[in-house]
Amino acid sequence: MSAERLALVGLLLALTGCPTRGHWGWQCTQACDRLYAPDQCSIGASDADRSDKHGRCVAQCESAWREDGEARGAYLAGDTGPETYRNEAEATQWMECVDETPCTELSAGACPPVF
Repeated sequence: MSAERLALVGLLLALTGCPTRGHWGWQCTQACDRLYAPDQCSIGASDADRSDKHGRCVAQCESAWREDGEARGAYLAGDTGPETYRNEAEATQWMECVDETPCTELSAGACPPVF
């Protein structure tokens, strides 16, 4: 199947709501936006600092999503959890933690890694 046809199939699956492995890119960006976007938690000293942290956050999350595996522990709101996440299961737990935890707790180090 050609690359164009594969892209079209992926787009159609995404538009119909079918889960795909490629869906992680949007989820990673959304979690990192929550941490670093100026209109959300805005963690970071400056716009440049937040931009750098956002980029590292997305790269870490997308890298983990490419790896299969079991979670080594749980990320709980207010808990420090594992120091970093390594695979899809852990990235999913991390994103849920970021989504459910207040910005004040995220700023204090909940749901690591917060870059």
